[in-house]
Amino acid sequence: AEYMGVVRTFVDVLMWVGVFLSCSRFCLRSTARHGTTKAFNMTINSLSEKMASSHDIQRVVQRMRKDGLVPDLVTFNTLIKFYATSLNVQQARKEFTRMGQSNVFPDVVTYTSMIELLCRTNHWHEAISLFQQMKQKGISPNIVTFNVLIKFLTDHHSHSELHQILEEMKRHHISPDTTTYTTLLIMHARNNNTAAINDIFTEMKCTGVPLDVALFNSLIQNCVENGDESGVFHFLDRMKTEGIAPDVVTFSTRMQLHVKRREVSKATQLIDEMIQNRLKPDVVTYTTLINLHTSTGNITEAEKVLQSMFEMKVKPNAVTYNTLIKFYSSVGDVAGAEKILQRMTRSRITPTVATYNMMLMLVGKVKGVVAARKEILEEMGKARVFPNEVTYNTLLRLHAMKGDVQSAKAVLEEMKSAKIPPSTTTFNTLISAFANSGKEETLTSTPATVISSLKKIREEMQLTHIPEDVITFNSLIKSALAVGEQTYARDLMAEMYSSNDRNLRPNSTTYNMWLGYLVNVIGEWDQIVRLLEEMKQNHISPNVGTFDTVLHFHARRGDRQSATDCIREMVAARIAPSFQTFSHFVDLFGGNRDAAKAFLLSERIAADVVDAISSGISSQ
Repeated sequence: AEYMGVVRTFVDVLMWVGVFLSCSRFCLRSTARHGTTKAFNMTINSLSEKMASSHDIQRVVQRMRKDGLVPDLVTFNTLIKFYATSLNVQQARKEFTRMGQSNVFPDVVTYTSMIELLCRTNHWHEAISLFQQMKQKGISPNIVTFNVLIKFLTDHHSHSELHQILEEMKRHHISPDTTTYTTLLIMHARNNNTAAINDIFTEMKCTGVPLDVALFNSLIQNCVENGDESGVFHFLDRMKTEGIAPDVVTFSTRMQLHVKRREVSKATQLIDEMIQNRLKPDVVTYTTLINLHTSTGNITEAEKVLQSMFEMKVKPNAVTYNTLIKFYSSVGDVAGAEKILQRMTRSRITPTVATYNMMLMLVGKVKGVVAARKEILEEMGKARVFPNEVTYNTLLRLHAMKGDVQSAKAVLEEMKSAKIPPSTTTFNTLISAFANSGKEETLTSTPATVISSLKKIREEMQLTHIPEDVITFNSLIKSALAVGEQTYARDLMAEMYSSNDRNLRPNSTTYNMWLGYLVNVIGEWDQIVRLLEEMKQNHISPNVGTFDTVLHFHARRGDRQSATDCIREMVAARIAPSFQTFSHFVDLFGGNRDAAKAFLLSERIAADVVDAISSGISSQ
């Protein structure tokens, strides 16, 4: 009996040891699984910060699920934030829906990311609906949520709704922060509301929100973006009043205004002013000045600025060299661009994928696609710089410009094989290949074949959830008109008007394409008049392209009076004539500019407009 008692005790001990080990294994497995989920989340976050492709991120998520791991709140928040950054509404919506299916509940970060994405893509009603939903679920919005809504409403001048949001912010006992005040100040600066600006500054002081150089730099940046020089100097004066000294960013931001206005002397003076204020111009300042010189076509001065950077011991970066390469690319100078690329590598600055993409377009235009592939793509491989979406879109564009549809399609397949998902831009570029009338596809294919191909492209976009934009529709319409398919083009236009997305409605470009078709192919004035009337009824303002096309029609018919009336109408609409305007009008006088000028003066067209036309022709 004693022996059996010992045996039972021993068995009991073994049983409890087994239970303990099983529990330990379960705990260890749970811990390991939790750690693995965390590791996957860190990988996804890292890829997101590096702006990797959505394909790479989805591949990590698929591997995560394959390992039996369920994405958690951090996973979904990271994915939604990534798609929000890339403005991919459709994919973000999918992840938001999957959260509910996975029993993962959104938090304030989730809702705020979704609301910000929807605001940035002009889906206001959906954004405000989510805002109401989060409150109904007991999730309180935070200052970031409110700042997103305030930013949208100030940008869209929705003052009544803005007042409601600010009142709701008070009800939630959330105080405005620097971002809130900056947004409101920018709105009042745009409206030249000095009293409101002063009130906000006073409120900021009372509530302890600091007035610092970063705040004023944001305000000055906004004024620069809107071309508001008086606003720039208003806030500079206010900085002095508040005893806040400008920094390098302040001067670099001011310089951007002179770049927009192409004021070289004023931009150069800023460098001297910085030095007088004991501030050393940085790489951004110098690169901005280089950009100004290249935009005015003065490459000699731009390269002098580059040299002065070395003298001032300011190291140029990739953006500096890319700015110079961009200039040489714009003028088709392969040798000049290659010289800058060599200087870049000698300075131990690694060329970026943007560098090679510009070189690819340049060499492709000058030497052809085959040479571009051989010279640039091989060099990218040696430098271990991998092609991205823009690289493939550039190759597509080179083929599309020649109307080489088959080669463009081959690039698309090559892109897919490289695991780089095509975008809306990719498909728009492919569609544009069909639009180049007179090129090989429109000559060798029947109109029905072309329309069938266009429909297949649309089907692929829909199957792969790639959204269409107004450029997609305009490219489709242009391609249809290139093969004389008016019915399909009209169906597309009707689809644009029936869309719930206002961003898909026809614009001046849409109508200008139709106008070009009527002028160059149909040649019936009555149809042109009807189209212009339709444009007016849909509240679409004509632009310089519209007037130039109509002027071209009158020039072809030798109708000087109607052409003059067209110019008179342009002036009344405050639309500056272009080189095409000048060219079409002078064609009426056999290329004789003096005769054209004399005729316009006799028709009582203002002398400054006539001089502009005359000088425009001469400058070209």
